[in-house]
Amino acid sequence: MLLMPQIGKLALFTVASLLFGWNAFLAQAAVTLNVDATTGTITTGSPCPSPRESATYQHIQAAVNCAESDDTLNIAAGTYAENVTIAKDLTLIGADAATTVVNGSGTGRVVTVDAAVSVELNDLTLTGGTAADGGGLYTSASSLTLDTVIISGNTATARGGGLFTAAGTVECTNCTVTGNSAPNGGGVFTLAGTVTFFHGSVTGNSALDSGGGVFTQAGTLGTTPGVIAGNTAATDPNVHAVVGAVIDVEMPTVIDTVVILQGRPAAPSDQLVTTLKITLIPQAGGAPVFDELVTTDDTGRLTVTVTPGAYHIRVKGTHTLARVVSATLVPGDNVLDVPQLLEGDANDDNTVNISDFSILAASFARAVGQAGYDARADFNGDAIVNISDFSLLASNFTQVGEAFP
Repeated sequence: MLLMPQIGKLALFTVASLLFGWNAFLAQAAVTLNVDATTGTITTGSPCPSPRESATYQHIQAAVNCAESDDTLNIAAGTYAENVTIAKDLTLIGADAATTVVNGSGTGRVVTVDAAVSVELNDLTLTGGTAADGGGLYTSASSLTLDTVIISGNTATARGGGLFTAAGTVECTNCTVTGNSAPNGGGVFTLAGTVTFFHGSVTGNSALDSGGGVFTQAGTLGTTPGVIAGNTAATDPNVHAVVGAVIDVEMPTVIDTVVILQGRPAAPSDQLVTTLKITLIPQAGGAPVFDELVTTDDTGRLTVTVTPGAYHIRVKGTHTLARVVSATLVPGDNVLDVPQLLEGDANDDNTVNISDFSILAASFARAVGQAGYDARADFNGDAIVNISDFSLLASNFTQVGEAFP
């Protein structure tokens, strides 16, 4: 009779521990912050909301200040009269480059990324900036990725009217750099590091002295053909290189697709974050050219950079049956139509059978943190093995995953 109260206390302690651990995990997880110049209520300098994603931000800088590393900022269409400084790993996504405008208003540089961080800017226009170096955008020692970004109408009194990079890497895909001016490097000035343009255009920029389009001092400039053209300067209107290297590059080949996972909720959800084994074998035969583990994000999306070519592509989760699709991958983004990944393969042998049921049975009614919990049997990723996981296994019992042709 004395055992029951003790068991009850132990159960309460276990549940409380699990909840505390889960809440701590949620507190640390990356989130999405919404920025809207019209409806936002959190301005630069005001206290941050708790949790940080619970309110809409009026200023981009306010969202940057309240964000934590790896957060994403979704920026609504509008004009943001700001001079933004970023010193943490963040992704900024505008509604559309033509309608989501960050304007320096002639009072300073538009965006500064001056730290050893990784930053992505997507679908934005940076304009109206002025500074000694990099009127539109300045970066040093960082890894900066730009996708469909317009850098226009900025000035520098020394170097890089549109973009100045002191070090690190800058990768621009489908970007437009136009109408910028500076004494040297009207569009872009690279002091060191690597700047790469995949398609897009660097045109209509001007320099008083050298490098109307790009001035590369000691870094590396890579472009796909035809990107840098139609600029003006006293010397070398398009590209001026001192000791820097200028090379032709090819746009990377990327698999960018959303995988459908059986038994998972709608996106976004932490239950959609999972590890998949991606294997590519040439359709002409031979050894795999890619065979690696890839983690999806909270929408089920995965991205993989590979070599272009015709492949059979195998996609398998740690406890799903494999799917095999065939595709010819070309430079740029390649979206694959991968059928739903079916659950139940607890022992990862590409078959759902009694062995998988035994693993599930041994872990049944156990949650993360409890003795006996086995993540291999948590087929829907909700951190507990229960009837939902049994139902997934039962629905696919005796099925075998797909194999290479």
